Amino acid sequence: MEKLAQIGLLFTFIFAVSVISKAVRIPYILSLLLAGIIGKMIFHSEIMEQIKILEIVALVLLFFFIGLDFSFERLLNTTQKSLLPGIIDFVFNFLIIFLISYLLTKDISFSIFISSALYPTGTAITVKLIENYKRTPYTETDIVLGILIIEDLICIILVSLIAPTIAGEKIELKKITIGIITIVLLMTLFFVFRKPVEKIFVKLPTIVNEEVLAFLVLGLVLAPSEILRKFNISEILLAFFLGCIVPEKSEIYTSMQRNLYGLKEFSAGLFFFLFTFGTDLHLNLNNITIIIILSVVSIISKIISIYIGTFLTTKSKATSSRTALSMIQRGEFSLVIGGINPVVKPIISIIVIITSFIGVVLFAYAPQITNYITRSSKKQIKRKENLYRK
Repeated sequence: MEKLAQIGLLFTFIFAVSVISKAVRIPYILSLLLAGIIGKMIFHSEIMEQIKILEIVALVLLFFFIGLDFSFERLLNTTQKSLLPGIIDFVFNFLIIFLISYLLTKDISFSIFISSALYPTGTAITVKLIENYKRTPYTETDIVLGILIIEDLICIILVSLIAPTIAGEKIELKKITIGIITIVLLMTLFFVFRKPVEKIFVKLPTIVNEEVLAFLVLGLVLAPSEILRKFNISEILLAFFLGCIVPEKSEIYTSMQRNLYGLKEFSAGLFFFLFTFGTDLHLNLNNITIIIILSVVSIISKIISIYIGTFLTTKSKATSSRTALSMIQRGEFSLVIGGINPVVKPIISIIVIITSFIGVVLFAYAPQITNYITRSSKKQIKRKENLYRK
């Protein structure tokens, strides 16, 4: 009974911090990360053992709902526009962060975890920001979403490849090769059987009542997890593709978006809170140096790579600038990858908080900053033209 009371108080605490954060205009996801840090000082660490299963359920559900937002049709249409920026984004950020991390630590395994975690922009945070700041009509929104989709797909693969490794264990080429082959086969199966599965989802509303829809989703995403682990594949891969495979124009898709909204918000909120709540934030001086350097490098490399990739696609400085300034924040994939390795976890969690705060501010003021930059550029061009005429 005492354990239940502790869990009840924990959820009440999360609610209270979220309400206060909303009042002082701290973004929702950031408030949950901060709540986790504060919660560590208030609640006993033993409570984490009681809610460990909830953390796993929240993680799998989070990626099902991310997949639900990115249907296969949307994956194909949006990624075509963002393929070049997405490739430049991965190559630029992954390699640069890996090289900097390796120079600092001389540890290949550590550097792979760090570069994998700090490469992707936070999908959940960015989508929320687009909604909150009403940026959907902007020309760069499709490019942002396309890059997010590409990042999510690459990170799903990265998680599946490095998740089976134990902290400190060397990442073996044989395991990576087997993992890649297994993932490719799984993705091929999803593509081949996509249409038959879609037909099943279309017929589901006649069989499944809206009241029990949550049980169906939980069963689909959790039941195969043990089988997937035997093949060294993370369960979030299946959850993501199950979300993608739900037809966007079907009745079941609308029903899931409408009736499972509370479950979606609960899983996302619980995941972000538990990440920092379960993280050991005791850092030595060397880690602080690494955090500062990697935070600066990850922000600068993301801005430069997204700007270059978008400009090569759109030939628009304004669109490229707004896009680059809108994708600084790291999020759920960074936390998932960081959570695999306890050595990396505290470093990643702090960098996520730092980049998220900076990213939210830059996202909010991206249009104004872009207007100022483009105006200044035009003035400089006019001055040069006037001097040339003289």
